[in-house]
Amino acid sequence: MMKSSKIIVISCLIYFLVGTNLHVCAQGSAATSLSAFSFINLQRDTITNAGVLDAFFAKLKLLSDGKAEVINIVHIGDSHTQADFLTGEIRTNLQKSFGNAGRGLVAPLRLAGTNEPFNYRISSANTWQKIYVKSLTRPFEPGLAGVSVRKSDTMPGKITIKTQNKDSLDYSFSKITLFCRNDSTPFEVNISDSTHHICSSLKITSDTVYPVNLNAATNQLDLEFNSRAIIDGFVLRNQNSGIVYHTAGVNGAHFSDFNRSSVFFKQMPVLTPDLIIVSLGTNEGVSYRITSQMIVNEVDKLLKSLADQGVFCPVLLVTPFDNYYRRKSFNKYLKTVNTGLIDAAKKNGLAYLDAYQITGGYGSAASWRRNGMFGRDRVHYTQAGYRLQGNILYQGLINSFNKWCSQSVSAEH
Repeated sequence: MMKSSKIIVISCLIYFLVGTNLHVCAQGSAATSLSAFSFINLQRDTITNAGVLDAFFAKLKLLSDGKAEVINIVHIGDSHTQADFLTGEIRTNLQKSFGNAGRGLVAPLRLAGTNEPFNYRISSANTWQKIYVKSLTRPFEPGLAGVSVRKSDTMPGKITIKTQNKDSLDYSFSKITLFCRNDSTPFEVNISDSTHHICSSLKITSDTVYPVNLNAATNQLDLEFNSRAIIDGFVLRNQNSGIVYHTAGVNGAHFSDFNRSSVFFKQMPVLTPDLIIVSLGTNEGVSYRITSQMIVNEVDKLLKSLADQGVFCPVLLVTPFDNYYRRKSFNKYLKTVNTGLIDAAKKNGLAYLDAYQITGGYGSAASWRRNGMFGRDRVHYTQAGYRLQGNILYQGLINSFNKWCSQSVSAEH
């Protein structure tokens, strides 16, 4: 009995030390950033119905204990996520706490003539036809990143992918997965590294997913081909265990835009997501015709499309932060969106983070503006504003994870 008691005490002490270290590491600068702003309600910064995420938290705990290799998180969003300031903050904090397994999904945004995140660059001298999930006319369907391009000139095709190492994270990669569709007939893609040595030659046929293991880690690859290929994006990985945080963010996107994009959902299983985060709704909040039931219907459709492709991982809904309506008045329509998202979460048994109420709800945009974190259009935020929002989402996730860890240990003893 004495020996057993010692084992229990030692086990609890080990958990306390490990858990405390994880808690401090996970919070880090995020806790300091949040406490500096009085308009953030730290008491509400946690996930509602977090029990839905138990399977994800269990994998996260295994990862923190060195018993799991990779966790894939997919974040679906709009312009607030496309630039990656918000999602980049979440990715950085998670990877510093649990390990960096690679940059994840990168999209040909620059080739489509739109803004690209700061930590990678996809460039080409060719001319490209673009398609977005929000495009009404679709000569071809957009893929997994929500933005796809097709080569439209007669010159030999060449794409350069280059990653930037930011925030002490190494985004060199030794694995690349190409999401590509042949427009008519099969063709070859030659992949070469920064020393111009060919690493691999791929035969692009009727498949759409092509994984390639490289000989060594690199921050730059060239892809050369001679076809009107459709490029949907790339997944960049390294050999490490940790988090891969994929983002599919498209300027101006609505739930309905993603819901009518069949290829987007067909390619989703390749990412093997352990958690899907959805932060849409800002663009729905522009319309005075929006109703909460319309939001519920669109969430239902998104969940069905995921299920139809065999994707049954936990889903976390994040409500939009407050903004202004036509730059003048506070946006009352976002209240409707917020209600609809929470109703959809309750109906479908989803977890949700009420970011709208965490920062004060209706009219709280004034606080962001006073702190210099709103853009001139009063819909989008500054880089500092997005990073603060990323910290809010990250801290909500970590708060819920730490509670899960505490409850799990209590249950064991």
